[in-house]
Amino acid sequence: MKLRGYLISILKFESEKEDKVLINEVNRAYKDMSSDQRVSVWHISLYMALLHRWCENDYANPVQITRREIMKLAHIGSVATYHKFINQLQEFEYIKYSPSYNPSLGSQVFLCKI
Repeated sequence: MKLRGYLISILKFESEKEDKVLINEVNRAYKDMSSDQRVSVWHISLYMALLHRWCENDYANPVQITRREIMKLAHIGSVATYHKFINQLQEFEYIKYSPSYNPSLGSQVFLCKI
């Protein structure tokens, strides 16, 4: 019984630690982006979708993504809009984007300022 309580406390600590990492990253990203005049709501939405995938990837770079998945998460309906803003995020040095051009492989994204 003591072991179970100990394991639960470790898992709770790890969860709280991960929550703090996420909160700090969201705050940092929002602060950086809100002061950058080049950034629009589309950039922020796309970055938040990428950040979500980064969390699912255990807070590790690179993140494997597919265009379809990220467009759905970011509520982007146009392929042209997706490509424009993901390329701009790379140009602005918020991400490093490595497209695969293979839908079954997916592309790699590195969140730069993490």
